[in-house]
Formats: sequence, structure tokens, C-alpha cells
Amino acid sequence: MSKTKATRASGQNKIYEQIKAQMGEYVRVENAEEEICELYSVYYCNKDRVDRVNSKKTELDIEIKGGTRTLTLTIIQNPNTNGELGQTGGVLWNSSVIMSEYFAQRSAWAGDGRLDVGQANVVELGSGCGLVGLALHQLGARRVALTDQQRMLRVLNKNIEACR
Repeated sequence: MSKTKATRASGQNKIYEQIKAQMGEYVRVENAEEEICELYSVYYCNKDRVDRVNSKKTELDIEIKGGTRTLTLTIIQNPNTNGELGQTGGVLWNSSVIMSEYFAQRSAWAGDGRLDVGQANVVELGSGCGLVGLALHQLGARRVALTDQQRMLRVLNKNIEACR
């Protein structure tokens, strides 16, 4: 096993052990690369982070904590679309905050073989309000492309402009 792979496995095992300790039971992980985000969200959902979004507000200030810095993003929402069949992109979901923090935490580890956000070209499909892609942009991703349905682009474009 190469040093990079060994370091990656060691770091993942550390995270896994923290999650396992938090949950109080053994959880088998078949493929840590594929399952780490799910485990990360379970771990953080136990820490008063579940209700960081409010789907009824038209504007939210979201703090993304990771590494040595905290990102603050103002996100505009359209709560009116939330109840429409098939329309979920008008408001933030807790998962977008968790995913943004996941990347923010990982971006600080680039020196030991983990995700180097600064080298990433990102395409976010179904961006909704765009929090994950905007966070990755502020974390230094090389290029970020945000996409969604035509009717969601007005809110997405406002958020892109607000976060420039």
C-alpha cells in the first residue's frame, strides 16, 4: 500500500472510530470512500446541527465550519416552490449544509493525500439554492458549474451574484 493510501486509510479509520464512539455501536463500512459522507452526516446530526435551515425564510445566513476558517454565505430561498410537486430546489436542505461542511473539513487535509478542493473541477447537478457549489467555490475549487431546472435558475443566479 502506498504512503498516500495508508495515510488516507488511517484518517478514515480515525473518523470511523469517532463516529462509532458517538453512535455507541459497531457499524460495518464496506467502502469508506462511498460511505463516508453518509457516516459524516449521521455523526453530525447528533450534534445540534439538524435544524440549521428554515424553509419558510426567504434569506438565510449559513455558517460552514471547516478546517481553519468559517465560511458565511447568505442564501436566498423561494419557500413558495417547496410544496409544489417535484420542486425541491427552492429552499435549502440540511443535507446541503452537512455536505458543505464535509468538503470544508476535507479541504484542510489536502496535504496528506485527501481531497484537494483547490484542484477540483465541480459540476453540481440539481444545485437548488447552490450552497454546496458556492461553498466549494469559496474553498478554492478551480471551476464550479451549478445546474438546475429552468424555473429554479432565478434563485440560483441571485445566490451566485450574492456570493461573488
